[in-house]
Amino acid sequence: MDHLSLEKPTMPDTLRPLGNFTPSLWGDRFSSFTLDTQLLEKCSKEVEVLKEEVKDMLVLDNDDVGRGKSAGAEKMVLIDALERLGVSYLFQKEIEELLENMFPKFEEYCHVFHDNLFMVSLHFRVFRRHGYDLSSGKWWKEWDLRSHIPYVRDRAVECFFYSTAVCFEPQYSLARLVLTKAMIMISILDDTYDAYGTYEELKCFTNAVQRWDMNAIDQLPKYMKPIYKALLNIHDEFYQEIMAKKGINYSVQYLEEAYKEVIRCYDVETEWLKKGYVQTMEEHLANALVTVTSPLLTTAAFVGMGEIATPEAFQWLQSQPRILMACSTIFRVINDIQSCKTEDERSHVTTGVDCYMKQYAVSRAEAIGELLKIIENAWIDINEEMMRPTMISRDLVIRVLNFTRLYGVVYKYNDGYTQPECGKDSIIALYEDSIPI
Repeated sequence: MDHLSLEKPTMPDTLRPLGNFTPSLWGDRFSSFTLDTQLLEKCSKEVEVLKEEVKDMLVLDNDDVGRGKSAGAEKMVLIDALERLGVSYLFQKEIEELLENMFPKFEEYCHVFHDNLFMVSLHFRVFRRHGYDLSSGKWWKEWDLRSHIPYVRDRAVECFFYSTAVCFEPQYSLARLVLTKAMIMISILDDTYDAYGTYEELKCFTNAVQRWDMNAIDQLPKYMKPIYKALLNIHDEFYQEIMAKKGINYSVQYLEEAYKEVIRCYDVETEWLKKGYVQTMEEHLANALVTVTSPLLTTAAFVGMGEIATPEAFQWLQSQPRILMACSTIFRVINDIQSCKTEDERSHVTTGVDCYMKQYAVSRAEAIGELLKIIENAWIDINEEMMRPTMISRDLVIRVLNFTRLYGVVYKYNDGYTQPECGKDSIIALYEDSIPI
């Protein structure tokens, strides 16, 4: 038999799932690399010198103590830079020793930069990254209100986050501070009137706020006294800070008047609830455009923005300008829509949804549909009012726009202030997570 006849017949080409991968981009570019040992040795020596310099910088010495508390802040900036560069592992021992030394003293020097968003968030992030249980509220802890009024929503971090959305520019750090404290204070007052105080207690508190006098504290129930004291003290703090940093003595008075107006309107709701009165939609909005607190919070933002907020700007706010009323309308209506389910479960003044349903004899779904149209029309008003020229500085008017944008985020899916889980990721991303560089 012929030798060739013993070979296995040639098989047709096998079909294979070829990936058609692209070839290496580098060829022999790195495999042919030759190490310059002399250059490596030179660079290694330079690195060791620089490492020792950085180690020295990570030590709090006597000179740092003499320069005051700002030295600690400078060290924190250095630690953050080393971690972002990915070389902090070279100084792990020095960093841990420095943080261990700084943490017990943090509350002593944090007031140096308490109105500096960058420094506050930097300290919070670095300390927490290294396992230190740093409280998220510097002055919130000092107020110690939680031990007296455990019924209130503890949203100090959320309030700071919201104030950043409204006044995010670096030069408005004081505005963020004033606005955050005002948000926390009005939240405490809202929960007291809405979810805890009795009719008689709330009447006493309303009268005390209208007096705005620390001597009025004696007429209040025990649990209300720290609230009233905090309200008046925060007002005095604002006045002193604005005077010291901005040299302005007129702005804080407008904030006091705004608090008084909100409390008077809270009192109206208290009367409605006691009588079981379901107000008309017109009555509801007339009162709720104040209790929604957009005018008060905008006033607080203006207070912290300094000389740009002239007396004329505050008078403009008090005149109920169209853009502010549109902002308040959006906040009130979207809040009513999202909160009507939870508030049906307890005694509460009727929401806008309830008012509309009764007044026009429609279903809940129909009422919500009509309220959404009110929101659309309010946005038309805001867009028109943002066109140039504006009655006051455009930089001030933008705060009203930012508030409206914020409400759309917080109340997009539910009552995001009462149920803050939906905003958790955003807060972590802004204050804890590092930005890759």
